Formats: sequence, C-alpha cells, structure tokens
Amino acid sequence: MLILLVLAAWAVLANGLPWWLRLALLLTVLPWLVRGWWRQPRAQALTLWPEALAVECTDGRRLHLSAPWRAAFWPGCVRVGPVLLYRDQMEDAVWRRLCLVLRA
Repeated sequence: MLILLVLAAWAVLANGLPWWLRLALLLTVLPWLVRGWWRQPRAQALTLWPEALAVECTDGRRLHLSAPWRAAFWPGCVRVGPVLLYRDQMEDAVWRRLCLVLRA
C-alpha cells in the first residue's frame, strides 16, 4: 500500500498538470504516506525457534509467526508478515540465523 502511494505521488509530480494542482494532489496524498509509515510495526525483541518466530513490537503487540513463511528479502532487511526487520537492529549471528530459518 505504501509503495502504491509513493508511486501515485511520483506520478502526480511527473505529469503535465499545473503546479498548483500538483501541489494540491501531493498535499492530499502526503498524510496517507505519513500515516502508513507511522503505523508500520517496528520490532523491539525477536525470538527465534526452528519452526516459529515471535516478534515483540514497540507498540506492545506480540506477533507469533510460523512456517510456511511469507518473507520478502531486500539487501539489509526482510519483511515477515506485517513486520519489517533491519539487519542493523541485530547482531550478525542473529541476522544469519534469521535468514537461515526464513529460507528453510
């Protein structure tokens, strides 16, 4: 959803509309972008088991995720369900183990 909003904002800026209409459309989409970014769950604690993963978020929620994983990998981060985990949030050994568990 957030990626679609970013693409929509870019499309508004790149088309041939007058500058004031582009600004109005961008100011309409910008609050949705900020709200989507702000509501994204952030991991505070991570517990790894061979068949499951528990993520405690900063807003107090606990997410228990189990295989089969719906994980998407990018350089330096991985998205598991609704949570985005960054490599710089954890030690190298934990990151390697997380990647091994998710790819298995």
